[in-house]
Amino acid sequence: MKSHYLFCIILLGSFVSALLAQGVPSQFSYPVKPPPAPEAASLAKCINFPVDYNTGVPRIEIPLFELKGRESSLPLVISYHAGGFKAKEESAYTGLGWSLSSDFQIVREIRGHDDFRQLSGYYYNEYERVPFGKLTNFDFANTYTPYNRLRMLNNEIDTQSDKYYYRLKGKSGCFYLRKSQNEGITLVPVPYTGIRFEVILPTGTSTLGFRVTDTDGTVYLFGGTTTTIEKNDPGTPGIDLGTY
Repeated sequence: MKSHYLFCIILLGSFVSALLAQGVPSQFSYPVKPPPAPEAASLAKCINFPVDYNTGVPRIEIPLFELKGRESSLPLVISYHAGGFKAKEESAYTGLGWSLSSDFQIVREIRGHDDFRQLSGYYYNEYERVPFGKLTNFDFANTYTPYNRLRMLNNEIDTQSDKYYYRLKGKSGCFYLRKSQNEGITLVPVPYTGIRFEVILPTGTSTLGFRVTDTDGTVYLFGGTTTTIEKNDPGTPGIDLGTY
C-alpha cells in the first residue's frame, strides 16, 4: 500500500512540474536592435570620446585636398580616432578607426523603441508631454490608466527620445527630441549650438528625413536609411560576416 501512495505522489509531482514548465511567458520583452553600420559607429565614437586633453585622445589628421567653389570651400580631411577598438568591431570603408570629414550624416542610436514607430514611438505617443515640475499633479496622475502604466513597464510604449548624432562641415554633436505642451516636439542639440533641426516626416513613397540649418545659413537635407545585417557563417565558428 505504501508503494502505491509513493507512486501517486511522484506522479502528481511530475504532472504539476510539467504544468508549471509549460507556457510561461516572458515578463519583459525588449525589441531587438540591429547594430549600427560601421560609419555610424565611427561617428558616435568620435562624438562620445572627442579629441581632447581631457580624454587623452590625440589629434591625428591627414589633409587630402580642398574643393573650392565661388562662395565656399570644403576641405577633405581623413582623421584617425585613437580611442581603441571593441572585439569584432567592423571596419568602415575608410579603414578601422578612420573617418572622412566630408561624410556628412545623421546617425540614430535607438533607445527603447524607434521614435517614429506608429502609435508607440516617442514622436507619436502622448504619454510624456508633461510640463516640468507637474509629475505629482493630481490631474496628470488621473490621465494614466493602470493599463497604460503596465504597457510602459512592459516596454510597449516608448518613453524616451533616441539619441541622434550629426556631422556637418566642421561641426559634430548630438541632439534629442523634446516634448512640450506649448511648443510640441522640438529637436534640441546638446550642448546648445544654435543649429536648427527639423523633422521631415515620410509622405507616400518618401522616407524619414531631417532639415538642418547651420548658424551661417547653410541648409543640409538628410534622408534615406542604412540597413545593417549581421550574420554568422555556421561553417566557420567565430567569424562574423557583415553586409551593409
